[in-house]
Amino acid sequence: MKTWMRWLAGGAGVLLVLVGAAALLLQHWASSDDIRARVEQEASTALGVKLKVRALKVDLWPLPAVAADSITVQTQPPVTLERLEVRPAWAPMVQGKFQPRALVVRGAMLPQVPTTLDAHARLSDDGTLDVLTFKVLEGRFAGARGEVSREPDHWPVHVAIGGGDIRGKIRLVPGKGELRVLSGDLQTQNVEVASLTAPSRSLTGKLQATTKLRAEFKEMGALGDALRTQTQFTVRGAVVHGLDLARAVRTVGMSRGGETRLDSLAGQLNTQGKAVQLNNLAATSGALAANGNVTISPAKALGGQVTVQLVGTPDKLGVPLALGGTVDSPSVTLSQGSLITNKIGDAVRGLFGK
Repeated sequence: MKTWMRWLAGGAGVLLVLVGAAALLLQHWASSDDIRARVEQEASTALGVKLKVRALKVDLWPLPAVAADSITVQTQPPVTLERLEVRPAWAPMVQGKFQPRALVVRGAMLPQVPTTLDAHARLSDDGTLDVLTFKVLEGRFAGARGEVSREPDHWPVHVAIGGGDIRGKIRLVPGKGELRVLSGDLQTQNVEVASLTAPSRSLTGKLQATTKLRAEFKEMGALGDALRTQTQFTVRGAVVHGLDLARAVRTVGMSRGGETRLDSLAGQLNTQGKAVQLNNLAATSGALAANGNVTISPAKALGGQVTVQLVGTPDKLGVPLALGGTVDSPSVTLSQGSLITNKIGDAVRGLFGK
C-alpha cells in the first residue's frame, strides 16, 4: 500500500511539474512585448482584413491555452469575439515553437446577420482543419448546429437547422498563382425555408434542394464576395406571405397584402456575393399557375416579372406582373407592356363607342 501511495504521489508531482512547465511556456509567449502585435499582424494577413486584440492571457483550466479577449475583425460592419482560446501542440512547445492544435470560439457576434455562436476547431500538425463543430446561440439561425470533419480530399459537412438538415462535401485546393479554390456540393432535406431567410418570413414551407458552390479567392476576407452558388429547389407546402397573386391579378395589381398558398413551387436560385437571381420559377395552386424570374438586390429590393394564369381563364392567357418592393414587403403592378396594351384597347373601344 505504501509503495502504491508513493507511486501515486510521484505521478501527481510529475503532473504538476508538467502543468507548471506548460504554463510557464505559454506565459512566455503571451507576455512577450511583441506577441500581441504579431498575432494581430499574422491574423490580419491570413484574413485579409485588420484584426485587433484587447488582451492576451494564459489559461490553465480546463486545458492550458493562450486566450485572446475582445477580438474585433474590422469588416464592415465589424465582427467581434468575446474570447478565442488557442490550445497548442505539446511537442513543438518543448522546442520553443507555438503551434495551434485546437481553437475554441466563444460569443462570436456576426452583425451582418446578426448571430451569436460558439465553435470548436481541432487542427492537424500542418495547421489544416480536422474537425469544426459549432452551435448558434442567438440570432436568425438560433438553435442550428453543425460539424465539418476532414477526409483525405474533402470535408464532409452536416448542419441541422429548421427541422431538417444540410449535408455535403466541401473541397479547398490551390488555384492559379496565389488563389485558392473552394468548391462543394450540398443536399438540403426538409428544412423550413423561413429558418434560412429569418427574420424575413415572406416564404414558408419545407425545402428540398441540390446546391453547387464555387469561389476563387486570395484572402479569407474576400470569400463572401467571391462565392457563387447554383441551387435547384422545390418547396413543399409553400406559402407566399404578404402577396395574394390571384387577387393582384383580379385588381390589376392594385391589391396589397394577403398570402398565396401553393401546391408546388420549384425553380433555380443563383447567388453571387449578396446578389440573388431566381430563374425558371414555376408555381401552381388550386386557383392559379405562375412562372417567371425574380432578382433580389444586396439591399433586398425585388425586381423581375411573374406571369399569372387564373383557373378558368382561356388557355395560355396569362397576366404579366412586375415585382417591386422588398423581400419583407413585396408588391406587384401590371408590367409596362400590359399597361400599353390596356391603353391601346381603351382607345380603340373609345373610337368605336364600345
